[in-house]
Amino acid sequence: EVDTQQTIIRVYDKFCQMTGYTEAELLGKNAEEVLLPSEYIPVMEQQEMDRLAGNAGVYEIEIYNKQRQRIWVLISGAPIMDGNGNIVGSLGIHYDLTERKQLEEDLSKAKQEAEIARLAEQQFLANMSHEIRTPMNAVIGMTNLLYKTNPSDEQKEFLDILGFSADNLMGLIDNILDISKIEAG
Repeated sequence: EVDTQQTIIRVYDKFCQMTGYTEAELLGKNAEEVLLPSEYIPVMEQQEMDRLAGNAGVYEIEIYNKQRQRIWVLISGAPIMDGNGNIVGSLGIHYDLTERKQLEEDLSKAKQEAEIARLAEQQFLANMSHEIRTPMNAVIGMTNLLYKTNPSDEQKEFLDILGFSADNLMGLIDNILDISKIEAG
């Protein structure tokens, strides 16, 4: 709990456990000065204005623990009113999100790495398909030229097998290229 000047007036055990501070180390201190990284000051200023207007809110920010390490917290904040309805401060319930945020970050990195790997795979497939296509075209061309040299029946049979196999390989290469094109959009 803080007053309207962000002076800490009450601290709960769970918050102390989460941040590593004792109650005595926090009471009377300015919450923003002790706990808040500077880039979150605008967020907190908006939240303070909302509290002074009588509104509650839920938001995620990072705060410092006692070791000055950042931890992610979900804060549910609400104004505190005196008996006459005057706002005298606010109450914030903090929930540690650090582990969840780390998992989100790890997932995001894994997704980026998977995308990079997928693009590398597409490029590899496209390159390999083209690299294999060149010698296969030579095999097919040479097979067709050999047909024109009046081969024996046995040689024709070998050329038929060679041509059939080369055509099948070209079909596979075309399929690989098609998959690569489909994955690339």
